[in-house]
Amino acid sequence: ITHKQAAMMRFSGKSVCVHRVLQSVSVARCMPQRSASSAGKAKAKAKPAYTLNVNNAVDKKFETLCFADLIKQSPSALQGLTDDADIYLVGLNITTIKDLATWKAAHTAQAIVALAPFEEANGRDAASESNLNHGLDKTWETKSLQEILKAPVTAIQGVPARAGPKLAQLNINTVGDLGEWKYLKLAQALVFCATKENKTHGSH
Repeated sequence: ITHKQAAMMRFSGKSVCVHRVLQSVSVARCMPQRSASSAGKAKAKAKPAYTLNVNNAVDKKFETLCFADLIKQSPSALQGLTDDADIYLVGLNITTIKDLATWKAAHTAQAIVALAPFEEANGRDAASESNLNHGLDKTWETKSLQEILKAPVTAIQGVPARAGPKLAQLNINTVGDLGEWKYLKLAQALVFCATKENKTHGSH
């Protein structure tokens, strides 16, 4: 647009500021133009050639999901768990893989499993203050870790008596069974991996 054209636009009644019109034209000319070919190259950029996978941990239809979406699926998405498992677990407010991984009662069981091998038989000092009263049913609060391992899974606070028979269908009968349950470990591993995932596939 020339000075003459701008003046004509103003003369014709259009509220156009000559200075701003000329300024915008000048800026447009100075801005670098991205070619169609460079834009196409950016869009065509491929993902890195990953080889990692968890195919033997999840059902086939979930194999291509990112970790963040995978942990939103029901527990039966884990290979080896059936739809019945979802029904058994929903009574414990567990509806997703992430729910399973963050289940507080299961964390209590895992802690007992981890610490029991380090317990000294009849070795508690009378001055000791350690206890698991906020994690166990009252009946089991004074028992040794080895005894608690063999206790019914309902000995853990947060696992009601009505859940016992349902968990038994998943081969979870004792506190030790829950603490070592492979699907719990898988769920926790997937949730952790989701925290390390980059949605844009960029490197750190």
